[in-house]
Amino acid sequence: MKSSTIEMKRRLISSLPLTRALIFKPEDSLRKVIEGMQNYAQGAALIVDRDHLAGIFTERDFLHLCHSQEKPMDTPISQWMTKKTMSLHYNDTLLDALTLMVERGIRHIPILESEQFASKILSARDLIDFFAEQSPSETFDGPLPSLDSFPSDFLEDE
Repeated sequence: MKSSTIEMKRRLISSLPLTRALIFKPEDSLRKVIEGMQNYAQGAALIVDRDHLAGIFTERDFLHLCHSQEKPMDTPISQWMTKKTMSLHYNDTLLDALTLMVERGIRHIPILESEQFASKILSARDLIDFFAEQSPSETFDGPLPSLDSFPSDFLEDE
């Protein structure tokens, strides 16, 4: 077993330098949330109602929104957020986080400080940074794949 895998089983989420999440209320407008995400270069924002996590709005939610016919920028974010949010606690491991991301196909996980209150987000980038820092030779020990290695229709427009 590689050392980075062993470290992920032992290392707690609390040991990572997580950035404080952008926090909005369910009644805040879609425009306000998107502007906040742009201004602070964040890929996700937490939606909190009376100190309880109500949902998350991510760049993936925004992409789905762009595909939608209507884009009323002044509607409440509660209409656009992901409500069934997967979350973890500070005392969960990095392996728990990676497993959740892979199994659920998500890139941002709210980190709960208490029963329902979240103020930080663990992102896939946080885990990539951890891997790169822990074992650069294991992570980057070969040539990067060329575009020729992808299927011929990979880069074609649909």
